[in-house]
Amino acid sequence: LYSTYLGGSGSSLSATTNAGDIARAIAVDGNGTAYIAGYTSSFDFPVTPNAFQTQNDSQVAFVTKLSTRCGALLYSSYLGGDQWIGWPWGDPYKGTQAFALALDGSGNAYVGGVTQASNFPVTPEAFQATNPATGMLGSSGDSGFLTKMDMGADTVCAEPPTFSPPPGTYSGVQSVALSDSTPAAQIYYTLDGTPANPNSNLYVDGTPIEVPSSTTINAIAVAPDYTSSRNVAASYTIGPESQVPQPTFTQAPGTYTNPVSVGIIDANPNAA
Repeated sequence: LYSTYLGGSGSSLSATTNAGDIARAIAVDGNGTAYIAGYTSSFDFPVTPNAFQTQNDSQVAFVTKLSTRCGALLYSSYLGGDQWIGWPWGDPYKGTQAFALALDGSGNAYVGGVTQASNFPVTPEAFQATNPATGMLGSSGDSGFLTKMDMGADTVCAEPPTFSPPPGTYSGVQSVALSDSTPAAQIYYTLDGTPANPNSNLYVDGTPIEVPSSTTINAIAVAPDYTSSRNVAASYTIGPESQVPQPTFTQAPGTYTNPVSVGIIDANPNAA
């Protein structure tokens, strides 16, 4: 039903066993929105403009909110400080790692894990405002953390476009009409097999797409106050025109001396 990668390009730390992009916890709300937590050493892990932290200096935790219905990244942020212990003095590049995630009824995320950072973000009313653990060479050691994050309000997705006639195998050219049930939606489509986006071809209502040969139409719906729909693909296989059987006559052709009644019969039930 839905599957995606989630990560960046890695970093120079990626040769270590704990580096890269690793998801360790997931929770799902009543709308089917997925919340994922883990840790990353990627400096280009996908984060949203409203992220609590938009930059990563080492290896930190991440918290991501993803709509599986829209296929959209709703919220994503780094979470951590800038201190890590390198080999051979400790666990290589542990940094900050998230291992647990839970949600409350308001959609806030509660994230738990471990950090070696001395500057992990804490609030003024924190139970512990500093990292009490001591590591090698005077650095901070492993300490647990608990963070409550406002992940933003849930979003409403536009309905994905529908196709008429439906995708399938046909014997001749098809005129495919696109439609969408979301109010004021505009539909964007591609014919080259790539996913559609708001910069793709704008579908003009009432002007079907001519499909003369085998083609895959990708389409999305975009509407005010809605998150864009997920991309949907419709594949049309166009084969050779089928031969329409010739009609037959109830009386054989010829010369008759008296009037005859001639019926015309066609094997195709849709023939006119």
